[in-house]
Amino acid sequence: MVDVTKEQMQGKEPWHTDDRLDKHIQIKTGEVVIIDDFLEPEHHKEIKDVLGSKIFPWYFNPVVTADQAPSDPPYMLLGNLLYNQSSMHTDQTFFKVCYPLLDKIQPRALIRVKVNMFINVGSQPGRGVEEHAIHNDYPWPHRGCLYHINSNDGYTRLGDRKIESVANRAVMFDPGLKHASTSCSDKQQRLNIQINYF
Repeated sequence: MVDVTKEQMQGKEPWHTDDRLDKHIQIKTGEVVIIDDFLEPEHHKEIKDVLGSKIFPWYFNPVVTADQAPSDPPYMLLGNLLYNQSSMHTDQTFFKVCYPLLDKIQPRALIRVKVNMFINVGSQPGRGVEEHAIHNDYPWPHRGCLYHINSNDGYTRLGDRKIESVANRAVMFDPGLKHASTSCSDKQQRLNIQINYF
């Protein structure tokens, strides 16, 4: 793999030049597109192996979302902000694992690439899958790809709809609209990658 260029991050240069790959996935406002088996199995395995490795850096976040009210239970997550609004926040080695995703969605410009680990809290008495605060990622319309690394009993709430966490599933939607994440109770953690883009 080659290093990502500034032009690629700003949408001035394509992520790849292979015409066999899918073109830009179109999402209309309010539309949700679910694509199972989104990546080739070897690409999915590479992402899962890197994120599950002992060297991948995870950082503690004391809240899941800024919309979490002080009266809400103390939800937290482990995460890694790989890229945020024109700057790399981690070693490029870890960002490269996202190239197959970027090749598929063909962003014109990246806003953010964030890896999330929601810890299993189901072993605590009276707690199963817990839904986090309803929020939007940014207060303006844009595109998003929520890519699931592992299957578990957690889900993403979009309006009245619950979208299950299934490994190698991509959920394409406008993260400027209200949605909610959850923990899980049947696996050690719920892993996903959130890509915000135009």
